[in-house]
Amino acid sequence: MKALKENLSRVFGIACLLVVFGWVFSFFQEGSQESFAEFCLYLTYVLVVLLVIGCLGLAITHLVRNKKKLIKTVFIYGTTTILFVISWAISTDDVNTMKPSLSYSGSSLQFVGGIVSATWVLLIIAGVASLVSEVLKVLKNG
Repeated sequence: MKALKENLSRVFGIACLLVVFGWVFSFFQEGSQESFAEFCLYLTYVLVVLLVIGCLGLAITHLVRNKKKLIKTVFIYGTTTILFVISWAISTDDVNTMKPSLSYSGSSLQFVGGIVSATWVLLIIAGVASLVSEVLKVLKNG
């Protein structure tokens, strides 16, 4: 099991490379391009789904085993979600008043406004945290 965990990304990487090479080489044979291309497309979908499931499974397993990181992760995701909900609640669909020809609904514009506002707030928090960290390092090292 340990060997599988350590080499899972390599196995999927090699499988994806084989699919790509097979797809490229299929163009050298007459008449098999469409069927092989469809097969490779569906195989790629399956491989991507397996990779996502595997990555999520390993991440969840790692978090369950390490309670400190689990609490930290839940706190970060919870805080980000609360920040987005607050940003979404205070954002409006003002762009319709400036350009009424837009075909977007008010709720979708409010959602995008919430995402943009939350992104700016997270960037400001990251910048302030970085600045405070550097100042603390300078004060600590004297």
